Amino acid sequence: MISITKKTIKKQKKMIFKFLVALIILILVLFVYRQMSNKKTDKRIDSYLITNNPIELYKEVELTEHTINRAGCNLHFYQIGDINKPMVLLLHAAFSDHNSFFQQYQILSKNYLVVGMDLRAHGKSQPIGDDFNYEIISEDIKSIIDYFNKDKISLIGVSIGGEIVQEFNYQYPEMLKSVVIVGAVSIFKDPGSVVKALKKASIKGASMFSGERVKRFMARTISDRVDIMARFYTAIQTVEDKSLRKISQASADAYRVIKDYKIKIPVLLMHGSDELGFAKTAISNWAKEIPNCKYKIIEGAGHLANQENPNEFNKEVIVFLDTVYGDHIQKQSTHHTAVLH
Repeated sequence: MISITKKTIKKQKKMIFKFLVALIILILVLFVYRQMSNKKTDKRIDSYLITNNPIELYKEVELTEHTINRAGCNLHFYQIGDINKPMVLLLHAAFSDHNSFFQQYQILSKNYLVVGMDLRAHGKSQPIGDDFNYEIISEDIKSIIDYFNKDKISLIGVSIGGEIVQEFNYQYPEMLKSVVIVGAVSIFKDPGSVVKALKKASIKGASMFSGERVKRFMARTISDRVDIMARFYTAIQTVEDKSLRKISQASADAYRVIKDYKIKIPVLLMHGSDELGFAKTAISNWAKEIPNCKYKIIEGAGHLANQENPNEFNKEVIVFLDTVYGDHIQKQSTHHTAVLH
């Protein structure tokens, strides 16, 4: 009986050993495949940038550059449109810059003063300055609004920009006429385990790996389209390696539960049809809780809906803003016709 037991145990150990060997081989194969896939994507991005310079593309949109120094950072922001018209301020995604809205500037400027800013630590808004958190960025935004001598404006934010829109509305609600939030969940509710895990992984990744490795990873995962990946990779080069973790940390720190808090002004809440599943669910549920909310899904777009389907995005934003501003806006037949690249 004892010999049979020993024989059985020996057989089980052998099976476990074979299983572990097979598992290790599988992991190695997947790792090698992933590395090859990553290198292939990186090569696609690099090849695209050789023949397509985003800077030349951005030059087709004539923007007037402004600069103010605040809290240790030279903030750069860019204007197009009549200064006497209602102001719309655009807030880009993390690790991007104001150029990410190059497909929105001209069409929105038909009836609005449009301003795009480089968030501190992004683009030309360097150095990071005193700190990077949503409170200090809200103060940056207020300074830009004051610079143009405006009482109320509309804010449009994509991804982390959408999170900052919420923070600004919380800090300075009297300065907002309406908001457009794209690809962002509520920062004043429990974000759930998935969002928490993603935020934690982002912070850890920015701390553990080299800046270039983090930048490559983010460019590969931001979109399925090589042109958008390439433009993002170009933009993220302006972000100093030491700022990567601070930016990721600020996004995680912004989340806190404020019971019964609601945005009271008109809200356009959007996400792409190909956005991550948990985000789509969270955003659609959030939309039901906002009193004056218009909820739209941008078809054929992922996380960066304004770049992945600019025509549909622009149409929804214009209809929303024109409804908000009503008689202040002169209707033009060119509203729904944009020259996009």
